[in-house]
Amino acid sequence: MTVTKHAVKGFTDGLRMELEHDGAPISVTLIKPGPIDTPFPLNARNYLDAEPQHVPPVYAPETVARAVLHAAATPTRELYVGGGAKGIAASGDFAPQATEQTLAAVAIPRTLSDKPPLPRERHILYHPTERLEERGDYPGVVQPVSLYTEAATHRKLLGVGLIGAGLAAALWRSSRRG
Repeated sequence: MTVTKHAVKGFTDGLRMELEHDGAPISVTLIKPGPIDTPFPLNARNYLDAEPQHVPPVYAPETVARAVLHAAATPTRELYVGGGAKGIAASGDFAPQATEQTLAAVAIPRTLSDKPPLPRERHILYHPTERLEERGDYPGVVQPVSLYTEAATHRKLLGVGLIGAGLAAALWRSSRRG
């Protein structure tokens, strides 16, 4: 999965350079989602010994849709969907080896469920289906909103909120002194 995400990033960066070179008035946003509750096990062939599963926190598909709508209206270079995705990326920038070791020890083992792999005839890669489901069967809690992504897409509101919280804290502190 990591390799394909890196390939998409490389493609997106190359596309941006070509558009810039051609002077095209186009903004390209790379949406970087964390775990999203979609039916991916039914849409891809699995060669693992068990069905894959998401590592929490897992977000509803609508979180990605809202990020895409934001990117369509507001030029944005990259947008993470889910605080976990941003946290792992930041950790990887700050301490890449420690992040890789932690993910290898903690996250990767948790990506396998206790379910056996689907039989080949159930994978739509080989057999089309009329099932057009947007949600998967993640057994845990699915977050309807990513607070991180909401804050990232509403920076002005976040700034106003932080200023308001700072003023409220200052007033509270001054009232306790007086």
